[in-house]
Amino acid sequence: MGTMAELKVRKLTQNQAKVIQAMVSVPYANFVVPGTYISTASGLQGNALGGTVSALERNGIIQPFGRDGRQFNWELIDPDLRQAHREDSKTFLHMLTTIAGGTISV
Repeated sequence: MGTMAELKVRKLTQNQAKVIQAMVSVPYANFVVPGTYISTASGLQGNALGGTVSALERNGIIQPFGRDGRQFNWELIDPDLRQAHREDSKTFLHMLTTIAGGTISV
């Protein structure tokens, strides 16, 4: 995993790590995940989810990618994090899990 990606992952808060972990744990999604899945997988709801997603969007890590009903679909756009997941997904997910404080519930 690249140095930039590792630095970015280490700067994430626990909730931010949960959201990114939920996004990259879906193998078929190509980094685009519905908001309802993020909520279910990360365990975050309401203001906790909204604030976390908003912070990730402000930092240029994710962006909206269309809608599914009233829910946004979110896309992981940070090139360093995408590359880290492609190169060594096991290490990348392990770092996210360590920061998130456990595993995600799907």
